[in-house]
Order: sequence, then C-alpha cells, then structure tokens
Amino acid sequence: MLDQRELELSCVPQAAELGAVTSSAPPATAVARLDSVGRGAIAPRAEFPIPDGGGCASSADWLAPRGARDLLRDLRNQFQALVVSWGAVGRLQKHSREPSDEMLFSAMEVSEARQTLLTFLASKGFACSDMVSPHQPFLLDVWSALGAYCNDVDCSLPPLLAQGVPTGVVEPIPASGIWEPVCTEVDSQLDDLSIHVQPWRSGLDREDLTLDLMLKDVAAGHAFELLGGEAEAKLRWGDLVAAGKLGIAQPPGKKPRLIGDGTVSGANSRCVIEEKVRLPTFESVQRFMSLTQPGECWGALNFDVGGAHKLVKVAPAEQGLSCFVVKGRWFAYRSCYFGCRWAAYWFSRVGAFLVRHCHQFLWVKHGFFLYVDDGLALFPAGVCPLLATSLLLFLVALGVPLSWEKVRVGHLQSWIGWSFDWGLGQAELPDNKRQMLVGLLQDLTSARRKVPRKHVERCVGLLAWFCGGAYWLKPWLQSLYQVLFKPVCVFRSLSTGQFGALLAKLTDGLYVSQDLRDCDVLRGWKLHSVWNCPVSTLDSEPLRTPRVRQGSISCVFYDYSQDMVPCNRASTWAAQFFLRAVERQVKIPLRVLEPDRGQAAADAFATQHHAGIGGWWCPSADVRKSEVSWFSEQLVPASLPAWLCAKATLQQDIASFEGVAQLCLLVARTGCEDTPGGYTLRLRQLCDNSGTAASARKKLTMQAPLCYALQAIGFHCCALGVCLDPQHVAGVRNEWADDLSRNRLKALIQLEESA
Repeated sequence: MLDQRELELSCVPQAAELGAVTSSAPPATAVARLDSVGRGAIAPRAEFPIPDGGGCASSADWLAPRGARDLLRDLRNQFQALVVSWGAVGRLQKHSREPSDEMLFSAMEVSEARQTLLTFLASKGFACSDMVSPHQPFLLDVWSALGAYCNDVDCSLPPLLAQGVPTGVVEPIPASGIWEPVCTEVDSQLDDLSIHVQPWRSGLDREDLTLDLMLKDVAAGHAFELLGGEAEAKLRWGDLVAAGKLGIAQPPGKKPRLIGDGTVSGANSRCVIEEKVRLPTFESVQRFMSLTQPGECWGALNFDVGGAHKLVKVAPAEQGLSCFVVKGRWFAYRSCYFGCRWAAYWFSRVGAFLVRHCHQFLWVKHGFFLYVDDGLALFPAGVCPLLATSLLLFLVALGVPLSWEKVRVGHLQSWIGWSFDWGLGQAELPDNKRQMLVGLLQDLTSARRKVPRKHVERCVGLLAWFCGGAYWLKPWLQSLYQVLFKPVCVFRSLSTGQFGALLAKLTDGLYVSQDLRDCDVLRGWKLHSVWNCPVSTLDSEPLRTPRVRQGSISCVFYDYSQDMVPCNRASTWAAQFFLRAVERQVKIPLRVLEPDRGQAAADAFATQHHAGIGGWWCPSADVRKSEVSWFSEQLVPASLPAWLCAKATLQQDIASFEGVAQLCLLVARTGCEDTPGGYTLRLRQLCDNSGTAASARKKLTMQAPLCYALQAIGFHCCALGVCLDPQHVAGVRNEWADDLSRNRLKALIQLEESA
C-alpha cells in the first residue's frame, strides 16, 4: 500500500540518485542485457524523421544513406584528399586541445577548396562563380547551383538572400514548404509602429559601450548611420519606420552583446510568418543515439556559425523597421539584428539549407543537427577527425563564417546547454549551468521565507529546461509553480459608492481593469469574495445584493503581482530535491529502449466511500494466460492517508486513484526485472482515464493529489531506470483491469486454474 511516507521519500537525499541506471559493465554484458529485453531499439533508421534543423522531411539519422544517389561523392573525396594533403586533420585535433580564434584553413587553402567546388559543379552542368554580394558572406551563386544539382526543396532561398529578405511586417512571409504551415491573421494597419529614442536601462547605464557596439556593427557592414536622423528615415521609408530599444546582455565570462528590442516598437508583433520552424532538442539526440549499436563509440564535431542572424540581408524597402537611436544618433540595420522576430526564422531557413546539403556531402554513416546556429555532427570514432575536417572545409567553401574558438572535435562536447559524453552515451549539466542552478535553488530551501518573484521565475525556467532531459524530476515543478501562481490575499473595506465604482471596472473574469481613484484597489487584482461569500461571475448574488454593515462592504482580492513570494513547505522540499539532483551531477543516458514485448493495463474505480485499484501484465507480446500476473486492492478512507482523501468523496479523486494504479503496476512489473545498464527502458501501460494518461505523459499537473502520484511515479522511474509511457484505451477494451479494480476476481482465478 502506498502511504504518505513512501511519497515523502521522494524528497530525501536518496531520491537524488537520479537518472536511468548507468552501468560500468563491459560492452559484452551490455549486449547480453539488451538481448534480454526483446527487440530493443536497434534499427538502420528512425521510423519517423528525427528533427535536425533541416525541415520536417529531413532527419538527423544517416546510419544508412537516406538519398537515392550519392551526388556529392566525388566532391567529398576531393575535399578529403585536400585536408589530408594539407595536414588539416592534425591541425583540427590540436585546435580542439588548444582552442583559439585562428581559422583552421589558410586563405590559399580556402581559395583552392572553392575552386574545387566550382569545377565540380561545372562538370555537372551547373557553371557558377564564387562572387560574394555586398553585406553577406555566402557564395549565393554556388548555393543556387548546388541546390539545383541536388534538387533541393528550397531552391528559392538563394535568390531571396541576394535581393534581401522580407520582414513579414508589410506582407506575411509565405511558407517555404519545409516546415508545418500555420494559420495567420493579417492586420494591414501600420499605425501601431512607434519610435523610441533611448536604449533600455542596460544600454542606458553603459551608453558609451552601447554606441561602441553599434559602431562595430556599422564597421562590419551590418548597419549604417542615418545622418539626417528621423527626417532621413521618414524620407527613405515613409510610414515603414520603427525605432526599438537597444540593451546589453553579458552572461558571466562572456563579452557584452548588443540586443535590439523590436517588440517595443511594434515591429515584432506585426511580423507574420506562415510556417512554424522545427528545431532539434535533447530528445532528438536521444532518438538518434537509441538507434546506434550498443558499445559503438562515437565522436563529434561541434561548431557555431559566427554572427548568424546578421548574415541575412533585409530587403532595402523594409530596413526602416530596424532603426535604433543611441545618444541622439540614428542607425538602421541592413541585415537582421539579434532581437527581431524575422531574424530567427530566416537564419533557421538558411541553416536548414545547410543541413540538407551537409547530409548529402557527408553521406556515409553519421548524425547531424543544427539548432539555429549551433551545429553538431556525429561520426563513428575511427573516422571522426577526417570527416569533421572535411565538413568544416565544405562549410568554409560555401562562405559560412565560423566562430573558430568554439570549434571542437572529440567524444566530449557541449551542445544546446548540455555536456555530452559520446563515448559513454550520456549527458550532464555543464558546470556553469549547474553552479547557476545551485545558487538559485539554495535561496529557495528555507520555508516561510519570501524571495523575489523574478528569482523563482528564473529558477523554474532553468529547471523546466533541465527536465527536458531529466524527465523524472518534472512532477516536482508543481510545487514551485504553485508558489508563483498562489496570490496574496488583500482585504479591503469599501463604501457603497466605492463598491459601485468597483463593479463598473470588473472584467468578466472578475479582474479589476483600472485602479480605483479614491481607494487602494489596483488594476490586475481579482475579486475573490464579498463578506466571505465567494464570487465566480458578475451575476453572483454577493455582487448583486451585497451586505452593508456600518456603511461598508468587506471584500477580499487576489493580488498576483507581488514582487516577493513566500516559500512554503512543499516548495522547500522540491527545491531541496532539485538541489541534490543538480549538486550530484547525475548522468542521463542517451539511449532509450522501446521493446516490443509485453502488455500491461491498470484501472481504478471509486464511489463515495469505497475505491479500488487493479492491474495485470504479461511479459510476452502475445498474451498467454499462463504468463499473466495481476494485483487487486480495495481501499476505504480509513486505510488511506489524508492527502489522498482531499475531497468530499473518493469518486471526486478518481484521477488520482488511476495514477496510483499505474504506479503500482509499474513497480510490480519491473520489480523482478534487470533493466539494461546505461539505458532508459520506456514501458507502455494502458489506462482508460484520458486525463490521467495525459498528465502522466506530460509528467506534470497542478491538481492535487494527482500531482503526488506523479511524483511517486517519477521517484520509482528514477530508481528503476525506466520511463513510463501511459497509453489511453477505451474502458470497454480495458475489461480485465476494470474487473480487478472492482474485486471481480473470478475470471482471473479461473484463468490461472486453466493455465
């Protein structure tokens, strides 16, 4: 029976031994264990594309070639011969050990590589030049020829880059066809564009630095100064002028960076893009690694495109939407700037073009990902240095500027905020993020202490990202979200006249739309009750006929805007749990097994004073009566902890009992099994409660006591090295589990006897 103590175990130090189980067993043992769980996840390719930044149809996994023809084979061989003859492979390995901003290839080598590329394309009937247009570095003539030769799905991109891309403000940016189209609403009015003549506080406090960084962008050709100021801007672009605000961002240990705010000027909100970009995630890497052979050693190349957003030139007629003012001097960006909504879209589209052609260039067994401007290529360890060097030469030949100080090759890599060990097939938090989270969490471990709301928001944001990999921790976010969502109660006594003014300013959701002038009731507060009588709508009785005592009406408001929020016991437990997890730096396996074996289902039922849970499982894919195991447990309020009987009747908490049934089934079916070391085992279980199944898949709910059941599931998933994947099934097809939850055991007993 699950009791309060078992759930509280999730907050003790032992629970911080996080992650699916890792193993120090030799590869042979790992293979034997893999065979013991059935088919496993070894396959030549993913059943569905793994997001790689190259578009919906592109997939990161090229464990087997995905193209019909190796179109760039001769070019690849020539580039490999070049890097070997130059000794560039050794240079890359040395560069990874001793990073610097020095380019790996000399100007003469780059020129020879480009000439090789031009000769190759000409031999295929696509003559082109290595001309570079002003204010962007790409060899767009080569891009057009390469796209045509490879029959790329986005051949219209190079001409768009040459003439300047639209911002989506004047007209929507049409879908390219490489991502999912989305429905958009277009507003033809431009009167909400505005002009701001001062930076944000971060830029204003260091205005000389802001101007210096702006002038560096001018010197690099990304922007230009409007000597005539606003008058010149209006003369050039008419109504298409929007001046945002500049700010400076400087993370610890990094150089200051200029950020433009195009939202405050109205330009970002008017940008309409008719498709949604799909980028790779931590799960994308897990999906790729899960396809690889156990014991197989991989190496990786990590690179970053330098100044990515500013490499895309904006159409001259729309450059007035990217104006900024520093110390009274007007500037306009001719390229996309960091902070405008269209910048991320356009470089993601440029990146997608590169991803698809890098796959074609590499061809042999590999994986490739590009998250906006952050690239990752995976190769079998033995050929990693040669393929990595050849790929870098290919990118340089296309005119892609790289941040050479960030280029690394080897089996230890940092990418999209994680530190990866490709040799062991695991990931962990990098030191800088770990230290940041430790500092944030330490301030939340004292109960009944008030902390800044922004501090909690920042901590929750980082933890939500962290739980994208450490998924078993996600249920504990509920306690921290609750701190943010829990309002402060404000008591006010209003006169009848003030109460009438309040009614006039209440929205349908009972929020105050404006400050009341003659009393301390503020905009954003929500009316909760009048004379201790809760109100739910504007037609509630306490609002229509309020009680008046000595000329006053007592009201309670909820204030969600307090700068300081109090920590409580639950949030303190959650913060301590997360803190132990982060401090111990537990490894997250990159391989996830989804065995095609076994069936399992659980169910729960409840009446006013009686509840029951039950479930069954069979280790074989074809359910054999002789192999079915089951459990059945009947529950009454006296046998349950108070937190699981939170509502008036047990039936009102049926979703929570469904969660407990799933937990008991998970523990029962995995208790006697040996999960494979270094892997996470994904187990499916049937559930006929759609709400519980959805919450368990998301691994998060704000509803108590279901949230506690999910925390217990997370705790046991951590201990067992598994991931629970509940699947919804109609109740009519969940009869065995339904009978077990209702203590109807006759059919199951007869089943066992017949076996």
